[in-house]
Amino acid sequence: MKNSRRLLWIAVIFVGGLGVLVLLLAQPRVQTSIANRVLKEQSGPAITFDALNVGLRSVEVSNLAVVDGPLSVRIPSMKVTVPIWHLLKSAPHIERLEAKGWEMRWDGTVSVPALAEPAESAPPVAAAGWTAVLATLENEQPVSTDVLAQISTALETALPVSVGEIELRGNAMWQEAGPGADGKAQVSIVGNGPMPGAASELEIVVKAMGVQTTSDDPRIQSLEIRARINSEFNSEHQLRVAEIESTFNASRPDRAEIDSYILKVSVDKREGSPRLQLALSDTEHELFAANLAADTESALLTGEWTMKLSDVSVRHLMLGRDVPEFSLAGVGVLRATSQLEEMNLAGDLNFEILDVSQLSEAMAGVSDLSGDLGFEIRQVGGDTRFIRLDLNVAGAAPVLRARLLQGIEIGADRDELRVAQPDEPVIACQLLGLPLSWFQPAIEPWVVDAQPIEGQIVGLVTPQGLRFVTSEPIKIEGMAVANQGQSYVDEMNLEIDLGSEITTEGWQIELGRVEVFGEHGRLINFQARGGRLKRDNDIMKLVGRIDADLAGLSAWPGLSDLGGLARGRLQAEFGVGVEERLSVATAISVSGLESLAGHAMPEIDLDGRVDLRPDGSMELHLPFEITAGDRSSDLTFNLRAESSASDWKLEGSLSGPKIHLQDIQALSAITGVAAGDEAVVSALDMTPPDLSPVQAKPSRAIWAGVRGSIQAAVGEVVVEGSPNLSRFKAELLIEPETLKVKDLSLGVGERGEVKIDGQLTYDATDSQPYLASATVSASDVAVEPWLLWFEPGSVPVLEGNVNLNANWNAQVSDLADLASGGQIKAQVSSTGGVLRALGVDVENYVKTGQTVAALGALFGTVTGNEKLTQQAQLVQSATEVAQRLSLVAFDQLNLNLERAQSGNVIISELSLISPALRLVGDGRINYREGLAFWLQPLALRMDLSARDEIGVALTRLGLLNSQADALGYLPLVTDFTLDGSLANIGTKELERLLVRAFTGR
Repeated sequence: MKNSRRLLWIAVIFVGGLGVLVLLLAQPRVQTSIANRVLKEQSGPAITFDALNVGLRSVEVSNLAVVDGPLSVRIPSMKVTVPIWHLLKSAPHIERLEAKGWEMRWDGTVSVPALAEPAESAPPVAAAGWTAVLATLENEQPVSTDVLAQISTALETALPVSVGEIELRGNAMWQEAGPGADGKAQVSIVGNGPMPGAASELEIVVKAMGVQTTSDDPRIQSLEIRARINSEFNSEHQLRVAEIESTFNASRPDRAEIDSYILKVSVDKREGSPRLQLALSDTEHELFAANLAADTESALLTGEWTMKLSDVSVRHLMLGRDVPEFSLAGVGVLRATSQLEEMNLAGDLNFEILDVSQLSEAMAGVSDLSGDLGFEIRQVGGDTRFIRLDLNVAGAAPVLRARLLQGIEIGADRDELRVAQPDEPVIACQLLGLPLSWFQPAIEPWVVDAQPIEGQIVGLVTPQGLRFVTSEPIKIEGMAVANQGQSYVDEMNLEIDLGSEITTEGWQIELGRVEVFGEHGRLINFQARGGRLKRDNDIMKLVGRIDADLAGLSAWPGLSDLGGLARGRLQAEFGVGVEERLSVATAISVSGLESLAGHAMPEIDLDGRVDLRPDGSMELHLPFEITAGDRSSDLTFNLRAESSASDWKLEGSLSGPKIHLQDIQALSAITGVAAGDEAVVSALDMTPPDLSPVQAKPSRAIWAGVRGSIQAAVGEVVVEGSPNLSRFKAELLIEPETLKVKDLSLGVGERGEVKIDGQLTYDATDSQPYLASATVSASDVAVEPWLLWFEPGSVPVLEGNVNLNANWNAQVSDLADLASGGQIKAQVSSTGGVLRALGVDVENYVKTGQTVAALGALFGTVTGNEKLTQQAQLVQSATEVAQRLSLVAFDQLNLNLERAQSGNVIISELSLISPALRLVGDGRINYREGLAFWLQPLALRMDLSARDEIGVALTRLGLLNSQADALGYLPLVTDFTLDGSLANIGTKELERLLVRAFTGR
């Protein structure tokens, strides 16, 4: 008895405790606290609310908030009417769902946290069904494409929950949500939800309004969507019929009419097999329709589809964007199994587009397009099989035809490509006449004209992958290339054989043959191949070679500068690697050069490398060699360039042991000037071409955007027939507004040296913005070898070592004017040498002077005729003076030179001192356009003084004053003028002075 009472008390206490617990859990505060604690531990969207009240027949939530990145939803109050025990059922029934005043907001300015990328895994090559030739590319995760299975599963899935009355009313707002305008919308979802064994009707109304825009804004300003959903489920919670009819009414500020479209979708399973219908129409026409229903004679579902679109029917959907006038019409059939495990889609489309340029500026050259497309596609599970594909495209004439030669299948699991006959071509694309004018906008301002492109490309399969090759060469004939009225290429024919292959290990493109033909045969042969393979760490590589006939290329207007060549060939091999950096290595050889005159030209060999780094910097290593017979010029150019937002920084060098300038000059035959021609000599003093008003003042320095330095060092500079030039060094400094040549030095002969420092400054505020200056100094430079180099075989007018100090200044609007412009001030001096510039021709008068003098002296002595003796002495004195003036050994030579802006050269303070002779004077060299400097007219006024033997001889001739200067020199009775030119100094006036002295005439 006692035990029974004890158990009773325990039961009462347990039940009472359980009741207390239930009462506590029924308290809203307790429910709210527990729910909030649970939600805080969950990942995903942030969910909060103020109060939760779970009753026996309903659940109420107050101030529910859900935030997920840019999306936020706030519901002031939501009530779900459902008996609490119904939630324990497998398919619960909600009697009523109600939420009013809710707000959904999308703020595109809120960033979404980035998700961690999944680790890559290499998928295996799959083989199923047809022959497998291509597996997943780039390790991408496969995406399920079994759409039919998804639709079939959805139609067979039982209704998981049923809903009675639904009333959801609220507002939506969006900002930066896409190409449309920002705006807001009123949303209401009212009606009966899906329930088993009963028909339901649900109406969805959305009234959206964009922000206020201008009257010409093409974006949608308001959009009203009314959708009515009718559905019916059987007692087993499975769908029997569903119909959706949606009406879209849109208005835009730039359009008075309302744009309306109607979309109807229905699924009917009341007869067992599904009957599917889809239709899209505007207010006047049906745009697209498709249906699928059971065939009465088989278990298959069959149907048809139609399409009829035009620019009028879709223009409203383009939000004001212009679309060309077009038509697209098609018709076809649909077939599927009753459970939608397999579906077949086939049909034919015809299209016509007028003025394609409205789609894009890049297509401005296409004009009108038309064509047709026939196809048949089969979906089996997740695999897609293309059975038929035939495309024809035409412009003003047929352009191309592409056709599928055998069926192909793409596997869903591994993006696998399968064909039935791997040894046969899969697809063929024939170019019937592709106009080059279609590509014209992409290459402007260049203009390319030619016959339409013809050829054929076929696709094949290999054990490794898919390969495309040309079964007929791609041909372009009669090509001409021009730019801004300047013709560069004319009558060029092009033939191309190419191939490409894609495998699981990578891809490769090969240009097996690219040949360029001119009027007289092949001019260029080019071959290249490139690709990217996984075994090479995904480095993209390109290698190739080129062989060109340089003389043949001279027939093209753009390469007419090669017109000086009778023969010549360029051969090059190159390799390109693309990883983190872009590397280009090349070997170039120019050989077999021969001028039109039949002279062999030097050969050029170049072996270089260029690296472009990820940071935008560039490194260049370019050694090259020029050879001619046993002569060889070796130079290496190195450069490093770093880019920034405003400019490029350069650090470079040019160096080598020896360079032969005559070989560089000989190569000028490539540009149509034969070595040794007078044109080469005159080119040293060319007058720059006239400038147009636009060119008269450049907007910025020619070196704008570049800064840095380039150093040069060459051990020996060989000029044929000239003194030895050695130890060349210089540094070029590039600054934003200034170019500087710093510490340029060159050894001349055994002891001579030339040094130059200069700079070129740009001033945008000046009408002549380029200001140049330089200082030049030369010491102990032997002048005789240079005079012999200018005029081989002649007797130099001057021997000795000279010193020079010069300053040059120029201000021009175009750099071409620097060669002949500017002002020069120079001081020239020498501490010893020989002058041959004063030779006079008295040969006609005294060619027998010595004999006459001797006979005169004899007869004078015999006969006692003093006059005859004196005449003989005059002739002897004149002869002696002429001999001594023809070769004057001097101790000191000085003169000043000043070149004016006009080009005239003023000579002042000229002074020559020898033991027996002194010359002083001044004068000028008058500028004549088109003449070399040493050929321009010379005019020097000279004063001569003499002593010793020549002084005695001149005194006998009566040509010297009797009063000597402090050094004992007697001045000539009159000054005289030297004329001619520096190349041929004229002494006629001095000659006449001597002749009058001993002839009396």
